[in-house]
Amino acid sequence: MLHVSLERFIYDKRLHHQNHRLEWEALYDIALGIAKGLIFLHQGCNTRVLYFNIEPHNILLDGNFYPKISDFSLSKLFETKESIISMSCARGIIGYIALELVCRNFDGVSYKSDIYS
Repeated sequence: MLHVSLERFIYDKRLHHQNHRLEWEALYDIALGIAKGLIFLHQGCNTRVLYFNIEPHNILLDGNFYPKISDFSLSKLFETKESIISMSCARGIIGYIALELVCRNFDGVSYKSDIYS
């Protein structure tokens, strides 16, 4: 099954000319699928996974435009009993990174860092 990044559907002008534009309903379904994936990472695993890397080129779409979260290179695991974790360095891409990862004035990092992006 072929997977194409969401970034390609958003920014590739060749796809726009070939009538492969995503309609609002499809974009809504993709956003909902990404949110369900994040819920699974935050609540559905024995160990919580903070992803830190939600951006269009890390979302792959299958033939039915069902999203798959990819590239877990910046992810961090932590125990489910912990709600806030401390980190020694920021993770993520500027423009998608949550403020608490950059600014030391905030308490710490939580699942909300993924939701921000």
